[in-house]
Amino acid sequence: MNATIHEERSGMPARDCPERPPIVLIAKDHERLHALLNTPSVQDSVVGRFLREELDRADIVTRDVASTSLVRMGFEVEFVDHASRHIRLVRLVYPEEADTEHCVSVLSPLATL
Repeated sequence: MNATIHEERSGMPARDCPERPPIVLIAKDHERLHALLNTPSVQDSVVGRFLREELDRADIVTRDVASTSLVRMGFEVEFVDHASRHIRLVRLVYPEEADTEHCVSVLSPLATL
């Protein structure tokens, strides 16, 4: 659930949202995602504010510590699309890599659920 929707529904600030799962990032992905916050299209956007909150609460690990059970940038993720009632398989990518239907940008609304 994205931060804006959660805050509107609950009145609780998104950062205090008990429904958000833990976030673990490898240092390289954290640095690259943080750099996205400085791009003009992201800086003052709702997605940018949500990404900043998520990065602020993320635990950072080295590549050799990161578990294969974690979703990382470039990994494929399978999930249920409740709107279409289909199971979808997508790859989580950076915005410039989201060039196919199979790829989902980390800045897309779908990636913030």
